[in-house]
Amino acid sequence: MASLKIDPIRRNDPATLAKLRDQAISAEDPLLRGLALGTIAKVWPGDPGILSLLLDRAVADQDTVVRLMAVEAIASGWRDDRAALPALADRAVADGDDQVRHTALRAITEGWRDDPAALPVLAAVVTTDQNPSTRQAACAAVANSWRGGPASRTWLTEQVRAAEDPDLRSAAVQAISTGWPHETTTLPLLHELIGNDPHVTVRRAATQALGTTGREDPATLSLLRALAVDDQQPSVRDAAMQAIAAGWRNDPSTLPWLHQQAADNPSLQPLLLNAIADSWRGKPVNLPWLREHAAGDKNVAVRRAAVQAIVAGWPDDQATLPWLQERVVNDAHFDVRSVALKAIIANWRNHSSTLPWLYDRAVNDPHRDVRRMAVEAIASYWPDDPATTLLAWDRADNDEDPTVRNAAANALPRPGRA
Repeated sequence: MASLKIDPIRRNDPATLAKLRDQAISAEDPLLRGLALGTIAKVWPGDPGILSLLLDRAVADQDTVVRLMAVEAIASGWRDDRAALPALADRAVADGDDQVRHTALRAITEGWRDDPAALPVLAAVVTTDQNPSTRQAACAAVANSWRGGPASRTWLTEQVRAAEDPDLRSAAVQAISTGWPHETTTLPLLHELIGNDPHVTVRRAATQALGTTGREDPATLSLLRALAVDDQQPSVRDAAMQAIAAGWRNDPSTLPWLHQQAADNPSLQPLLLNAIADSWRGKPVNLPWLREHAAGDKNVAVRRAAVQAIVAGWPDDQATLPWLQERVVNDAHFDVRSVALKAIIANWRNHSSTLPWLYDRAVNDPHRDVRRMAVEAIASYWPDDPATTLLAWDRADNDEDPTVRNAAANALPRPGRA
């Protein structure tokens, strides 16, 4: 908190405090009011009149920053005072500024953790605040600070069933599954929401929660597999795929099942490929499968995702760089070639074959954007190489495409440019 430096002698002068108190209330400049308030809170924390001043400024000051400083000072310096929690509760609910309300909310959850009197405050924020992120923060605070308490679980369940905001309901679902994973009512609640809830965000949250909460239930894997294949909502299918890949990666049937789904359901291939790549990154069994999809799949999104997965999972494999260079040359779609080229520039810039290969692409690649990217990469990373200037002159004069010529012209040395 910003404050002024007060000489030790002046600290004992009553006129100093009186002057600062007057500035904290009456100064026209909000910065000066804030500095005065911060100084008072820091230098005279035990003065009986200071809390009253802070309480007044937290409500009455017209400037957001000053009210924010007052809230922070109350939370840090008067935590043991009975007036502090009601004052912060009022600001968490009634202040007109999102940041002040959020700061008061955070102060309550950090300073009055496990205090039963704080729970109704958080409940009020959830039901009245107009800012979705503040409502969700309050919901998460209930789960984190009052985890395991029956009153908080009951309240969270009520939010799941009755709140109008689907994002808030999703946050409550996550809070219940995290705080009460072994409660006998948690798993039935998740099943109910997955099967019947009208909001896809809630169903997705319940599916994600099921992947962690329901691992010990033998019916969970079957349900997740059905959702992954048959659900009408892509986000639910994606959540189910990710849950299976993350939660059952050690099940010997999981990877073959995912491979089979990729073969049987072309529309699911991007989701499946990402799930497999994340959970079995670097596993030798996946590399041939990924290369097959990267080179032969008809779906551009699948080929692109496969290239990205290979770059992420096998950067140290000696075959990865030449394989990527081959994809840049031979893939039919620029999106895939661009991803491969960017990966080479980012990860194999210092390899002895990269610069000569980029020169070749800058001159001979049939796609203008690949030529342009190669020219720009050479100019950016090898600006002092004599061959770079020669290449830039050649491409600026001779390339058939104006975007490549312009990129090459920008790479040429200019008078006065270092």
